[in-house]
Parts: sequence; C-alpha cells; structure tokens
Amino acid sequence: MDFYTGRLLRIDLTDGRAAVEPLNEAWLPLYVGGKGLLLRYLIQELGPGTVPLDPESPLLLVTGPFAGTAAPTCSRLAVGCTSPATGLLLDSYVGGSFAPELKFAGYDMVVLQGRSPEPSVVVIRDDTVTIEPGRGYWGMSTSEVESALRACVDPRANVLSVGPAGENLLPMACLSTDQYHKAGRGGAGAVMGSKNVKAVVVRGTGGVAVGDARAFAAEMRMIQSDVSTQRTTCGRPRKAPLPWSIP
Repeated sequence: MDFYTGRLLRIDLTDGRAAVEPLNEAWLPLYVGGKGLLLRYLIQELGPGTVPLDPESPLLLVTGPFAGTAAPTCSRLAVGCTSPATGLLLDSYVGGSFAPELKFAGYDMVVLQGRSPEPSVVVIRDDTVTIEPGRGYWGMSTSEVESALRACVDPRANVLSVGPAGENLLPMACLSTDQYHKAGRGGAGAVMGSKNVKAVVVRGTGGVAVGDARAFAAEMRMIQSDVSTQRTTCGRPRKAPLPWSIP
C-alpha cells in the first residue's frame, strides 16, 4: 500500500500492552491526509460524554500519506483528543521529525489509551514497543527530557514530550518535539500528562513506499522548482525575488 504503512499501533497504558491493528483502508480515499484520518478515527474512538482527562479518553498521533517523503511541508504530525480547554474535538499539528520517524518505524498512527499506574515513557523501536519507568524524567522541561532520552535510548531517536505544564494537567499544555516544535492548541499536553506519560520516543529504520520512485522524485523536483522560481503574486510581478528564490 503506497504512502501508507497500513498499521495502527494501539497502546493500552493501564495494562501495559501494545498491539498492531490494520489501518482501515476503506477510509483512506475518503478521509485524506493526517487531518482527515485523525478526525475519522477520533469519532470512532470517543465514547459519548468522554471527559478529556479520564483514562478512557484516547490520545491519537497520526501521520499523513506524504510524511517521510520528499513532498514539501507534508511531514507534520496530527494530534487528536478531546480538548481539556474546550471539551470539544481537538486536532493540533506539529512539525519537526517525529512524524517521519513514526512512519520509518512502520506506523501510520498511534493510539494511547488508559493510564499508566506510574510515570512512564513509551519507547517505540520499529516492532519493539516498551513502556519504561519515567519518574526520573518527571519535572524536566521538554528540552531537558528530549536530550536525556536521546542519550538513554538512541541519539537518532525522536521524542514527543510534555513539560511541567502537562504533568500538572494545565488545560493549555503543549506537546513538544525537536526542542521548539509545539502542538500548541487545545491542551493535548495535559491529556498525555493525565495518562502518566512523560514522552513518546520513536526510532525507525524503515522507509516509505512511494510506488514509482523515479516518477515521484521527478514530480517533487518539479514542485520544488515551481515554488522556488515563482515570481508573481495574484498575477502581478513581484518587485523583487524572495530571498530563497533561485536566480
């Protein structure tokens, strides 16, 4: 299945178990991209009257079909849950390297459900998924915990974490990755904190199937060339080329 791994990773934090499920292929052409797939799965996963910070309230981490490829601006991670700030469905987005790394590990989506009995860190290394003690990281800032986990797990791993705001369930707490990229709307950090999860660490060694790789690469070169050499706005010539334009 080109552009998708076809696999969903479901992690039950209460029982400490992880299971891989097939992605619903019938939904892929109907709910396009990380946003579409995220919202469709949220509707399925959420029960009526779900309270945002209750253990049964899931947290979804979703990639789009082009994550991990050369398609420009398409490797963002879509984060979904019930917002502790509004009580409504939340879709928030974060850039950086986490979404491509999740695809390289072999997953289009992670569903975190339940609540870990102790502070914990979820570690995903391709097909190996573990829930490890996280008390030693509790209280760290997101930049501190990211550096510490890379040193402990793998220097090439990617980390999605909460800081003290998420630990203390502040309703606007963010999720952070790559030091400064934030899923900064609606309080997804509080939802992760309510699950006693300090961070999700991912290291993947696979790739993304794109069908005809030569044709795909040619399309990407054409798109990048069109963008970088564009000289007009709304049909009017620019007064000067953008700083990053190719002369």
